[in-house]
Amino acid sequence: MTYKRECVYVRLSLLPNNIRESLYGNNRKEEFVQNFSFIGKDDIIFLPEEKDFESENLLIENKKYDLDFYGMIKETWNKLQQEGIKESQIRSVIDGDIQKYSYNLMNTFIYNSSNQTAYNNIVNDSIATTVKYILQKHDKWSKREGLDKLIKAIALHIQNLIERIKIGNIVKHPNKDEIMKERAYEYNIAKEILSNMSLMYGVEFPEDEAIFLATFLYLSYVGLNEESIAILVIMHGESTASSMVNVANTLLDCNHAVAINMGLEDRVQDILVQAVEIANKIDKGKGILILTDMGSILTFAKVIRDATGKEVKAIDMVSTPIVIEATRKALTPEMTLEKLYFNIIESIKKHYGDMEVTYAEKDNGGRYFDRLLIDNISKTLTFLNGEKAYFILKEVINRISEHYSLVIQDELLVKFYISLFMYD
Repeated sequence: MTYKRECVYVRLSLLPNNIRESLYGNNRKEEFVQNFSFIGKDDIIFLPEEKDFESENLLIENKKYDLDFYGMIKETWNKLQQEGIKESQIRSVIDGDIQKYSYNLMNTFIYNSSNQTAYNNIVNDSIATTVKYILQKHDKWSKREGLDKLIKAIALHIQNLIERIKIGNIVKHPNKDEIMKERAYEYNIAKEILSNMSLMYGVEFPEDEAIFLATFLYLSYVGLNEESIAILVIMHGESTASSMVNVANTLLDCNHAVAINMGLEDRVQDILVQAVEIANKIDKGKGILILTDMGSILTFAKVIRDATGKEVKAIDMVSTPIVIEATRKALTPEMTLEKLYFNIIESIKKHYGDMEVTYAEKDNGGRYFDRLLIDNISKTLTFLNGEKAYFILKEVINRISEHYSLVIQDELLVKFYISLFMYD
């Protein structure tokens, strides 16, 4: 009603904690999450006059599963190209869609017993056996945790591919030459797999299909990859961080994001000690991104960096969709901490529209919280420049905090300024 929209938008981040926990608790994830397919769907719209939602392909039936996502990829590529988006950015979007596809394949038939039966009815054993034989010949894949899950997903993809080619449904990859150069290793494995399938089933696979499979292999490998950006979610509340992390890990079928719940009675120093310990454990060679709800936690990044020697960045004003996005992108092989940091900041900007957000230092004078302080200081001081006074005094308190190894919370910052101005 506030925005006068025709549709009612319900975001996960707006649901109460108890509802989120009931939907995504460990005891419900196989029963609830794995029965839905969200590939290629940013928004799901329910209309009151429509009672049959099966036409939207939201529910995954036990006996059939539409795996053909090529049309969606082609449509996305053409649309973004027409909008003048850079090719590198388009590829990043397409990679994200393919990664969602691979996660969905891995989740759908493998953990749920009824879906496992459907998988056995759909996929020929010889496909999975051949894929396993080829992947295990390569050091990058052999003896890796989660390989069996990936083998089943690839076998499912190939089974659908064979059926599609038999009826003449052939597609062209929009960026074939670049993929062949940049992902040559995965491309050669894909060619080997499809070559064997050609001999077994008498089906000729176009080169474009090897490109799609190479991208699938490349992006699926992140689930087995040892190096990735660690995600640490720190939120105020007894279970807020855990709920967000549970949602992200469940939807992405991983245990990558880690939560620290900051109870209202917990001391900041105790949480900081806990954060340092966890940072040492979860770092996988590419740094740590802290996601939090309040600006006071942003100072943790420097303290953890100094204590551990690891690269750490922090972003606040974070919601559940942002945690999901950050976790997914953190697992992407080519992602760096710096790139992820600014990528998530851009996502938060889009999420909050024109509103100033307290996530990072900005060119126009800093965080939204900082701007509030500056505005109030300017109203208090009659003959002094409020902005200059703010940054001079901030430098003073930063030196004090560094000298005594203190974490400066926003509440303490407010008291510091108020005390000085009362003295003045």
